[in-house]
Amino acid sequence: GAGQWRGGMGLILRLRFLNDGTSVLGRGLERFVFRPYGSAGGQPGANCRVVLNMGRPDEKRLGKIDELFVKPGDILTIMTAGGGGYGHPFDRDPELVLYDVQSGLVDADVARDTYGVIVEDDMLDAKATEDHRAQNRKDAPAFDFGPERHAWEQIFDDETATEFALRLQQLPASSRQAARQAIIAEVLPKLADLNAHGIIGVVEDPEAQKAYLKQLMDERLPVLDTI
Repeated sequence: GAGQWRGGMGLILRLRFLNDGTSVLGRGLERFVFRPYGSAGGQPGANCRVVLNMGRPDEKRLGKIDELFVKPGDILTIMTAGGGGYGHPFDRDPELVLYDVQSGLVDADVARDTYGVIVEDDMLDAKATEDHRAQNRKDAPAFDFGPERHAWEQIFDDETATEFALRLQQLPASSRQAARQAIIAEVLPKLADLNAHGIIGVVEDPEAQKAYLKQLMDERLPVLDTI
């Protein structure tokens, strides 16, 4: 996540399996759906990703895993999420951006477009950087949750999500989860194959899907007790 203080870099782990009967326990990985958010003008980090046999004809994006059974010759690639940035990226010390370019952590295009820093042939152009930042700086939100969270909240904004939770709470405890899952599955039918579509692909028509959510809430859930 870009920022005056950028987020920590994620790790890439590649595991190649040699033996039959091998399984992988992958519990505890998070941030597959929503990115680690940026704050004070910083940008969000990248999502976590898990891919089996990346770059091969049998490549498969797995998303969050629990226990995975693999075959000899399979390669599992785990890319952990990157941390969210803090502070506006244009306020980052240009020398630190240059160091990140020289270290291979960002490329020159990202340095220019995201940090406003001009790097050519691994050298910092201080005057061009100053001019570029002055001409291209844009305001940034206090919190940047990323495009996936933005898409989700077009349906499940604070008011709607709160009402949904409170109306579910009035059902017997034994039936709340099933009711919640059934309603969400109808509103977001592609959510069942989230790995293929992603949240942005799942939210196809947010205005219509939000209206349908409210319709199902009125049909299936108790009215809120206003007393």
